[in-house]
Amino acid sequence: MTAEPPQLASRSYLGPPAGGPCQIPRLSANGRLLTFVCLSADIVPGDDNERSDTFMLDRSTQQVKRVSLNAANSEQRNTSGLGIPAEDGSFVVFYGEGFFHPDIIWIPPPTADSAQPNVYLRNFDPPRTDLISRGADGEGNPDRQGAVLRDALPERREVLFASRGDYLDDGTGGTQPRSQIYVRNWQTGQVERVSARPDGGSSSRDAEIGRLSSDGRFAVFTSSASDLTLDNPLSYHQLFLRDRLLATTRRLTFPWRGGEFSAGVSNGPNFIGAPAITRDGRKALFTAGLNDEFTHDDNPGFGDTYLLDTQSGNTELVSRSHDGSPTDGTTFYATMSEDGRIVAYYTRATNTLAVPNPQPAIYAKDMLTGEVVNVTASLGGLPNQSPTMDLSADGSVLAFDWQVDNPALPDMNRRNLIFTVQLRGIEPPRQVVPVPSLSQMAMAFLASLLTFAAGRAYRRSRVRTA
Repeated sequence: MTAEPPQLASRSYLGPPAGGPCQIPRLSANGRLLTFVCLSADIVPGDDNERSDTFMLDRSTQQVKRVSLNAANSEQRNTSGLGIPAEDGSFVVFYGEGFFHPDIIWIPPPTADSAQPNVYLRNFDPPRTDLISRGADGEGNPDRQGAVLRDALPERREVLFASRGDYLDDGTGGTQPRSQIYVRNWQTGQVERVSARPDGGSSSRDAEIGRLSSDGRFAVFTSSASDLTLDNPLSYHQLFLRDRLLATTRRLTFPWRGGEFSAGVSNGPNFIGAPAITRDGRKALFTAGLNDEFTHDDNPGFGDTYLLDTQSGNTELVSRSHDGSPTDGTTFYATMSEDGRIVAYYTRATNTLAVPNPQPAIYAKDMLTGEVVNVTASLGGLPNQSPTMDLSADGSVLAFDWQVDNPALPDMNRRNLIFTVQLRGIEPPRQVVPVPSLSQMAMAFLASLLTFAAGRAYRRSRVRTA
């Protein structure tokens, strides 16, 4: 596997790199469309709201569109965030913290900078913005609570979001409602609670982040609730798998030696983050903080990236050094391809490759061949950044935000910008068709002769009988 040089994606409409900071890239499944968030006012003309906006870049034409406009097709003086584009670029699901649609219900009455998080759909033809984080009855902001975008499947018209509101209006949240994760189909209006107890009600503790499989059947999410399953009695922060077809939930994260974790992983530097799930639900990706109990040879004191087999329960340490030992630095974020073959992660380790690299970097790893490549080597890296990234479905395109630290790139140096990298040499392995041996061919020929002889004998007996 090789990586082509990083290509700048966040440019000013005048040509040079954007002022930034730009972050939170997200690719369409086919890798053609790229959304990102940028604070600078130079991505498109007429950006005067002095807030972070969401944009979409068509990588084939280099055309950029502003996503975060309100229902009146004008800019909104509120921050927007993550955007998730459709494969054909006709619309984008995005997160916004303001009055982007008239159906938003405000308490107290809105001011120019009121922050009420919600999920929106921006269509480009004809241009319009719709509120899609609605309750089962179509109401916006159930219980006057906002919604935070976590994931979306544009082609399935499904959005995954977190909220403290009761989006099913079933009264199971109690007097102190917890953040729950929901899926809503904005075409049918159907709402489903993903972080549900076995009886379908709201779980007892917050469900925070999550991701859907590309076919929509599975969702992985994090929570410390003890009533999602029967095997989390200590209410530790765990990764869970929801099978939406069977309406079942499983706890995924356990210590390698069995039993329970010696301590919770939900506070301070201990965490479970960046969850993802393969299309078939077989592999789950996550990062974890200082907890060193996921594998037998984990390196205590550093966060790492892990790939978990949901059938066997085995957990694999992804962020290893060049000789297979644990790395000497923490991993903060990770993403993977639809089939789990390519994993990309950000780490501050120095020993990932045989040649020591003292700078933080993003690496792409081929889980089939074990090959690892540094995709940010030419950009340098500052130790205090926490970039996010995303892979196309086939793993061939990686998008990431990065704070450049390279004086040889003066027009980008010390700016936080969006880049893409093309990965090569990850084509699926050829299916080898076995060539039959001579003995196999002889046996097959003999079997055909016996079949032919038996057929003739049967026909002769039929003739004599007649």
